[in-house]
Amino acid sequence: MANIKIQIPSLLQNEVDIQAEKIFDAIRKISDEYKNISNLLFIEENISPNVILFLNHERIFDINLLLEDGDTLTLIFAISGGDKEISELNQYSKYIRQINLPNVGIYGQDKLFNSKVLLIGAGGLGTPTSMYLVAAGIGNVGIVDNDIVEESNLARQVLYTTEDIGEKKVKCLKRRLSRINETTKIDIYPTYLDKSNAEQIIRKYDLIINGSDNFKTRYIINEVCNELGKNWIDSSVLQFTGNIVTFKYGYGCYECLFPGINDSEKNCSTEGIIGPLCGIFGSLQALQALKILLEIDEYTGNYIFNYNSINESFQKLGWRKRDDCPVCGNKKNVLENNDKDLIASIEISKEVLVDYLENYKCLVIDLGTRMGLDKLAGHQILNMDPSSVVEKFEMDSKYYKDYDVIVLICPYGLKSKGLAEVLQYKKFPVVGLKGGFTSLFRVEQNV
Repeated sequence: MANIKIQIPSLLQNEVDIQAEKIFDAIRKISDEYKNISNLLFIEENISPNVILFLNHERIFDINLLLEDGDTLTLIFAISGGDKEISELNQYSKYIRQINLPNVGIYGQDKLFNSKVLLIGAGGLGTPTSMYLVAAGIGNVGIVDNDIVEESNLARQVLYTTEDIGEKKVKCLKRRLSRINETTKIDIYPTYLDKSNAEQIIRKYDLIINGSDNFKTRYIINEVCNELGKNWIDSSVLQFTGNIVTFKYGYGCYECLFPGINDSEKNCSTEGIIGPLCGIFGSLQALQALKILLEIDEYTGNYIFNYNSINESFQKLGWRKRDDCPVCGNKKNVLENNDKDLIASIEISKEVLVDYLENYKCLVIDLGTRMGLDKLAGHQILNMDPSSVVEKFEMDSKYYKDYDVIVLICPYGLKSKGLAEVLQYKKFPVVGLKGGFTSLFRVEQNV
């Protein structure tokens, strides 16, 4: 048996370590391990002719070739000609350029298909943001705005035309976006976001993006997102400058950065705005949203990014969470009164997981690995949509009261880490498995 690595760039985010004697054996093992892609790799007992093989980056044809320690086997699919035999991939053909990215793949695209994003504002920022999110395959996009299209909007809000003047922006935008991607579900809210409706609307979505142009709305979004444990992205543009900032739950909020600011009479209507700037920052909002939803946006600190198009300067400015913040301050990111001291960090290793499973009453929550965690047989396992985890824990104590520790497992460990941090912040005994499902490969015999 040789210790080798298998790569399937369009299906798996990370390479997989396995042991196999021959090429055929390696493909059979990966097929058995990942049941949901086995029908793409095999037709009955034969490897599909659409599977193209590379050994150590060299094209090969002999499936009985003996493997050696350190070999890398790469599989790609011949689908550019519209092959019908692998129709399971047809729904992905529109997105093949982003699927081919090393941190996306089919799993990443599925995350986008299952994501729900809310846009506050359908103006200069909201229109380009929504266009790129829908084009990327986001499954559900909500849009909140009560304005009508005016002639002065057309120079920068480029999805509207003269025929739309006088019509509600959200209705026009839904019509345009549906032409870009008819599979995206688009919810429209022809209203302004305020304290009476914010929680009811925001609760439905995974990520919130603000494109409104007033502080009052931002403070409302901030308070509700902090209460519900949601991340949100804010951007603003004026004249020739703009900025963008992401607020990740537990790391500080809008009030920390902009405490107690009142709306002024200065806005795009009075001070002016150069049109392409809206496109730049709307695109940046969409890009940041995709990184968060794909779980490839690693937290490195709190920053606000500022761009001045006159002198072409781009600044990355740091800020910190305030302990005295009236919205998010005076809370700890660690659990108290845990007599077993199991929750010492946000994540645990696969070795610690084995210890927890053997010695404690442990609940495992599968956050959409889609592989099944049958190797953890004998332990309570729940399948749960990541977007519903926080709400379920807050609504029903059955998810934690009878257990020493709850372990979240997602495909690669990023989603579980974020949710574990949110739930620990709310004082639930939850940890994430570092490295996710893929980290279990080397300890399968122990768990």
